[in-house]
Amino acid sequence: MPTAITGDLHSVNKANFAILHWFGLRFEPRFTDLDEQLKELYCADDPARYAKCLIHPVGQIDRQAIVEEKANIDQIVATLGLKEMTQGTLIRKLCTFTTPNPTRRAIFEFDKLIRSLYTLRYLRDPQLERNVHRSQNRRLRCGVGLSPNRCYPI
Repeated sequence: MPTAITGDLHSVNKANFAILHWFGLRFEPRFTDLDEQLKELYCADDPARYAKCLIHPVGQIDRQAIVEEKANIDQIVATLGLKEMTQGTLIRKLCTFTTPNPTRRAIFEFDKLIRSLYTLRYLRDPQLERNVHRSQNRRLRCGVGLSPNRCYPI
């Protein structure tokens, strides 16, 4: 069973990092524009602490929102784990909730945390970047709807 799922930027939404993390998987998309990804970098404490750093977070994660909604998040994880709902259905439902909905907000905040950790790893680890690129290139060579065990030239 894979431990990491790769994808391009089309596979990124406001909950994929969180959802895959809940099930012990790493979501490792290929970033094509690192400057754009830095606009999605958040920290757990005061962003002013990073004023002298080369990379600056754009905001602070609301950890309290995540803690307050833990019971609802646990219920969602159980529902997904029991396959009573698909990931796609969950995303569609979350997007129908109003922006201030506490569960929606908590899931999106948790996703910011996991995404920020991945972004920092991606920036610091050239091997991770190479592995993600190689995986995505392999997927592209294999083609959609073709034999998954056979790769085809580009």
